[in-house]
Amino acid sequence: MNKKILIIICILLVLSSCRVRQAAFDLKDEAAFAQEQGGIFAVDLLKPEGEPYVMGGWSAVRTDGTRLGVFPISRLKIPVFAKDPMYLFLKCTPFDKDQRPAEGIQIRMKNELVAQVDLEPETEKLIKISLPPHILNLGDNVLQIYHILNPEIENEIDQKENKRIRTTIFYEMLLSSHPDYEMTKRFTEAKHLADLKRSDNLVQKVPSTLDFYINLPAHARFEANYKFLPVIPSDQHYPIEVKISLQEQGGEEEVIHRVALEGKNTISRIRIDLPAEKGVSRLRIQAGEEEGPDSFEGLLIWKKASIVRKQEKKKELAKGDEKFLNWKRSLADKNAIIIILDAARADHFSGYGYYRPTTPNLDKFAKEAVLFSNAYSESLTTRCSIGTLFTGFPLIVLSLYNIGSQIPGELTTLAQMFQLDNFKTTGFAGVSNVSSYFGFSKGFDQYFELYKEKDFYRKSQEYLPYLFPWLESNKENRFFLYVHFKEPHAAYVPLPPFKGMFTDGYEETVDLSAHLNEIADELTDEQIEYIRAGYDENLASVDSVVGEVIDKMRSLDMLDKSIIIVTADHGELLGEKDKIFGHGGYFGEGGMHIPLLVRFPKSEDMEFPDRVDSLVKLSDLFVTLADIHGFDIPKDLISGKSLLPLIREPEIEINPFIISEKRGIPGYCYRNKQHKLIYWIEHASIEFYDLEKDPKAMTNVYEQNRITANYYLTNLKKWITGQNLIKEALLKGDPSKREIDLNQIDENTLENLRALGYIK
Repeated sequence: MNKKILIIICILLVLSSCRVRQAAFDLKDEAAFAQEQGGIFAVDLLKPEGEPYVMGGWSAVRTDGTRLGVFPISRLKIPVFAKDPMYLFLKCTPFDKDQRPAEGIQIRMKNELVAQVDLEPETEKLIKISLPPHILNLGDNVLQIYHILNPEIENEIDQKENKRIRTTIFYEMLLSSHPDYEMTKRFTEAKHLADLKRSDNLVQKVPSTLDFYINLPAHARFEANYKFLPVIPSDQHYPIEVKISLQEQGGEEEVIHRVALEGKNTISRIRIDLPAEKGVSRLRIQAGEEEGPDSFEGLLIWKKASIVRKQEKKKELAKGDEKFLNWKRSLADKNAIIIILDAARADHFSGYGYYRPTTPNLDKFAKEAVLFSNAYSESLTTRCSIGTLFTGFPLIVLSLYNIGSQIPGELTTLAQMFQLDNFKTTGFAGVSNVSSYFGFSKGFDQYFELYKEKDFYRKSQEYLPYLFPWLESNKENRFFLYVHFKEPHAAYVPLPPFKGMFTDGYEETVDLSAHLNEIADELTDEQIEYIRAGYDENLASVDSVVGEVIDKMRSLDMLDKSIIIVTADHGELLGEKDKIFGHGGYFGEGGMHIPLLVRFPKSEDMEFPDRVDSLVKLSDLFVTLADIHGFDIPKDLISGKSLLPLIREPEIEINPFIISEKRGIPGYCYRNKQHKLIYWIEHASIEFYDLEKDPKAMTNVYEQNRITANYYLTNLKKWITGQNLIKEALLKGDPSKREIDLNQIDENTLENLRALGYIK
């Protein structure tokens, strides 16, 4: 493993909320995720640490420490952690070439004019630009600097031959969350205030408030050293108070410590015992009284501020369980079969408690398998979720955001690992979204894209003439088999005898091949029930085919030579909330909750549970198969967990939470068994649901549960940060720029993509 990846692993361990935070909670590491950003963020864009923020349109830093902004546009990346103003300080002058210097610069964000400044030849100008919160997104923003000339002069210039005529020389470029230029400059110059630059120090503006959302461990204490750097002389009295308080969800804010700041350049220490009860809480550090964004009385430097607790002895694993180890070893040479039912939602399976007999064959299969009742997809669309299943990495790393996106070549797939282990690898895909064009055939000896076959209409029954002969000819081989059925995905029009199985008898009907979201507002309650009945018919149709496949394998004596996994890529929304249909647009329960049945070969060494209620996800399947077969995977970089411990101890939890992602308009869903948080990153809007009281997640209760919700939001932001670091470490360049041109795709694949609704 290379040095860069090792560094990333160390960073991820710091960011992880579920691995190390039980022992210590370091406020410095949490500062970027605090909900009210009271810490100073400042960077000198001309220094090496500023390089990540400098995009196109700039020269390299020159020997005199300056930089040229180059015609026509120079771009800067503006990172934003909270909805506070950011400030850009630019000291510059026109770069005179051929007596035609730039006459000014114009600064824009999102096509909105932020500032326009006139420049004078041979005159340095200090520009302060306020970037108001309403044009800033959380995350990275792009600021554009245009170098402008008098229009009459500009018309005389040959653009290609004189690119550098309209350039500006920048002597300073400071980006800061603080409005004062002098303080920002002091902050970015380590030689003046070394304490401000130490990596283990948290710097807080005074006055300001920092809110940290934490799962407070039992018997913990708050420890910190601090030093106050005032603006006014140190011999004067400072009536400035620091107040530290705790508040649990639904409880009153309790002040646990007060201290008066003095203008002395000395270090003081705080050590406070915290309440014995543990739980999700807000830790608030309020320094001084808030007086507005430009008020400034000094800087409060927190040194090694953390919450610690007495170390608990690690729970020892049970010893001598030779039966479990023997069973695990026996799986290493078994076939692995993954059967995907596209857009199958768990709560419409009769085996999961549904009132219609939609899945009698899978119910029968479940009696020999382990049923996972709380399995969730990690993305809302096929290519993204199957990409996660094949590689173990989530959408944010895979970057499968567009119709031409491909699985990054740097990542090893399940099929490749099985192939290297001398298993025969074969895939049967009835949907083009997992086409070989997009990298899904990597590692497969054979990859049958059935939708390209003549007269193939993507019905489950049409797979059998291809699949059965393959099973017969490979019954003696070791193999990895991936079968992706298109049903119960729309359109909800199965073949007989399933067509009409549940829809007969409805007086109000609708065209089930229509784009349902386009007519959703016009639908009556009975029509919505009719649509659900059509979906159930599709599900019953594919259930019958899976039953035939299982029976075929039984007749070939293959069941106890194989690990058989039946699951889905994602679910399907059927008009429950706001009349949304299909998948990909919203984190509805029906769109995320998927079936998962795993049948292991019979064994005298193991007694299998009928049902496991722990939270599990698709990337867990990747890790499980790697665990069984001894594949070398980067476990520290993959969030999936092996399911095998759940077979041994079904009551334990391996995932404290699950995160699902949405492509298009970026969105994330963070959920555990009790709560569900949806975060739309572009507008920083939040939905929060109490699943114990509201299992279908219909009522947003964020305002009533802000402390708990913001704790989850903090964990989500850490996860996003960590996954971006992983992407940077593993992938070369921007994977979103390595997309296949649709003109290179054959017409059968394009037609299937149209049928699935991905292109018009």
